[in-house]
Amino acid sequence: VDVQEQLQRDGYYDGPIDGVLGPMTREAIAAFQADNGLAVTSVVDEPTLATLGIA
Repeated sequence: VDVQEQLQRDGYYDGPIDGVLGPMTREAIAAFQADNGLAVTSVVDEPTLATLGIA
């Protein structure tokens, strides 16, 4: 849920905040990773969490 909320605040995600790592969330993660110079994996890994400010 924290990941979806932060992606929504950052303008990457506009789906429901439901804690489900579905296609919309994975797409948002990939876009965030690409925009921030991270490896685009569509997976919430430590570098992604740190860049989101969650880790």
